Amino acid sequence: MMVAAATDLANIGPTVSAANAAAAAPTAGLAAAAADEVSAVAAALFSAYAQAHQHLGTL
Repeated sequence: MMVAAATDLANIGPTVSAANAAAAAPTAGLAAAAADEVSAVAAALFSAYAQAHQHLGTL
């Protein structure tokens, strides 16, 4: 049972890394919902947050 748990735990890292890589482009390249300033600022904010999250995932 302990060996199976250790194997499962060892597989979590690569699985999370793969999920982060798959989400990188769709989250970091978020387009503005409309053509107004508020939408542009919100999109830039979420894009910056996504880029920071991706960077932290590489550490």
